Amino acid sequence: MAGKGKIAGNWQKFYQEGIGSKVPNQAKPGVVLAVYSDYESDEKGAYSHLIGAEVSSLKEVPAGMAARTLSPAIYAVLTSKRGPIPDIIVDVWQEIWSLKQEDLGGKSRAFKNDFEVYDERSQNPKDAQVDVYLSVK
Repeated sequence: MAGKGKIAGNWQKFYQEGIGSKVPNQAKPGVVLAVYSDYESDEKGAYSHLIGAEVSSLKEVPAGMAARTLSPAIYAVLTSKRGPIPDIIVDVWQEIWSLKQEDLGGKSRAFKNDFEVYDERSQNPKDAQVDVYLSVK
């Protein structure tokens, strides 16, 4: 939460190394995804965190990059408030962690694949908005 963890480090590397522009076969250029997958259990267990883009083909995955295919799922979508990144991300995840089953239409989190979508609404990092897709069961 203080911006000193592994997720903050992933974002720093992503931007410092210009990784977004190096992803081949982007289906929606300029849209960045942050994917949470391979959950050990729930939000308290281990999981994988990848930052990249949706692609039209996995035939070319450059060295040093990884790919994930997200299986079809049912998602609850939460939209952050507008504001500066990372403040809005911290706020939306705090909201997610406090959700009850009735807040998700009677469903519970599946902890399969969750992802954040940084689209045209998040081009200005001081006035951004993102969607968070939570896999539910």
